[in-house]
Amino acid sequence: MGPSPGPAGTPGRERDAPDPRAFAGFAQAVASRYTGRFPDPNHRGRRLPAVRLWTTWNEPNNPDFLLPQWQRDGRGWRAASPYV
Repeated sequence: MGPSPGPAGTPGRERDAPDPRAFAGFAQAVASRYTGRFPDPNHRGRRLPAVRLWTTWNEPNNPDFLLPQWQRDGRGWRAASPYV
């Protein structure tokens, strides 16, 4: 997926304003690699196992995984992470 723009808080831990297109490309690459047809680079003649179920995000309400959590609007603060 690559780094996303904005402050990370912790060096090497970008988690602010993820790029939806970059995430889509990442998800497509993962889905392609784990179809059960991708060659296993460590075992000649074998294929990587098929993955049938996976989640796209882990706890969007946790600032360790996603920022911004909140944004100020004209009336105060609103939850932002569910929309990101």
